[in-house]
Amino acid sequence: MARVDVTQLDALNAIIAHFISDLSLDASRVFLTIDPLAVRVPRGADWWLTVSVGEYTFKQELLTGGVFEQCTEETTFTVTAYMRMHLDQADHDDQLVLDSTRGLFELKRIILKSMASVDLQVAGNEFSRELITPQFSRAPMVVSVADAESADDGLQIGVISVTFGLIFDWDLS
Repeated sequence: MARVDVTQLDALNAIIAHFISDLSLDASRVFLTIDPLAVRVPRGADWWLTVSVGEYTFKQELLTGGVFEQCTEETTFTVTAYMRMHLDQADHDDQLVLDSTRGLFELKRIILKSMASVDLQVAGNEFSRELITPQFSRAPMVVSVADAESADDGLQIGVISVTFGLIFDWDLS
């Protein structure tokens, strides 16, 4: 199996496809977003994931004489898990965070188990220069859905996210 150059779109599609396959989710429960806190609630889902692009840099040592020999990108992407859970009583925060099947820490474990140390593929070929590594995680939080046209307007949702590092070479052809 060869390592190939890809576009950022290829990389993002491979990440999303990995979660869909590895966690047996449908495409409505794993999707790309620019703002993970602008919550979109899929119909019928208790929990779902989004993938968003983070910061990126290009490896300057691979430039020679001002000409690209290789365009290598070091980037991050953030996977955010959302849990729909009723939070109308003060004692529900511990359930939201600690529940062994539906809690945010369990969703964090699921994300880490699924993605950490994975070598993603595009068309049967690996493309990352190194295994995907977790970089950091945000603290759990609660957000409200504010969409007057949605039946979910005012619904409170638990959120937790993990940011991963990815290094790949661009296909500039």
